[in-house]
Amino acid sequence: MGVIESIREALKEMNYKSEYSQEGNFFFLGFLVDTKRGKRELKVFIKITENWVYTFAIVSELEKIPKSKRLDLYRDLLMINLYGREQKYGILDIDKPYITAHAEEPVKNFSKEDFKVEFNGVLAAAIFYFNEVEPKYL
Repeated sequence: MGVIESIREALKEMNYKSEYSQEGNFFFLGFLVDTKRGKRELKVFIKITENWVYTFAIVSELEKIPKSKRLDLYRDLLMINLYGREQKYGILDIDKPYITAHAEEPVKNFSKEDFKVEFNGVLAAAIFYFNEVEPKYL
């Protein structure tokens, strides 16, 4: 079974509905997650390249963080990346800069079970961002 079919099957097993773009070779999932401050929209992308499967969730537009607080935010996110378990954050510039929670897995060692762990780690990191990180900077 190929990587795309394995991902499709894993998402189905986890009861997530997704859309797949053959042209862009990525999956898209959009849903609401519960946070301490209510429900939040979460957009998750799973991009498959020749060598990697990248899973990332857009947690915020960088523009929403005041410029005067961004250096402290970057420092906090780097510390979480260093010391957090299964939590990684970054800045991804698509049409504008976004803060993302992300994970990656090499295609050559792809495993459906590892993918599920990485996917759930991205969701957990997004919720942690909403609950613990973002309130300090808005």
